[in-house]
Amino acid sequence: MVSCKIVIPTELLMSFRPTHQHEGLFFWWEFDGVPYPFEDHADAPGVVFGWWTSQLMQLSYGARATPLVFFEGAPALVLTQEDNRIFASGEGFGPVEVEWESLASALQQAIITVAPAFEQMDRAWAKRFREDADRLDEIKGYRKNTRKKQNPI
Repeated sequence: MVSCKIVIPTELLMSFRPTHQHEGLFFWWEFDGVPYPFEDHADAPGVVFGWWTSQLMQLSYGARATPLVFFEGAPALVLTQEDNRIFASGEGFGPVEVEWESLASALQQAIITVAPAFEQMDRAWAKRFREDADRLDEIKGYRKNTRKKQNPI
């Protein structure tokens, strides 16, 4: 099983001042040090982090597979669930087994990291980020403590 995170270069984040939700920032997934889709990938966190939260929710509901689609057209990261195990794969990558909590925590941390920049743009947008982070917290605990396929929310 591999660990994963979403890499957001700190030096770029410091100057990130979005004026709209489609504003681009460099970030990418990293699985045991292997970047996906590639290092220095630029995308719109204000859009895709919400999409990805919804897709992780679908897995918590019992979906067998779901794509984490990028806004800028990079190949999707596909998550597949088999016998309560999660596999990540994409174009030229994987499949690798990842921990549910690692996936949800990586996305949650990325949301928490960019939320203050969006707070400056629009408080309502930043509130949505905080709500997504809370939703991820709920499904992390749910998946960790039970093997049921129902949604607790």
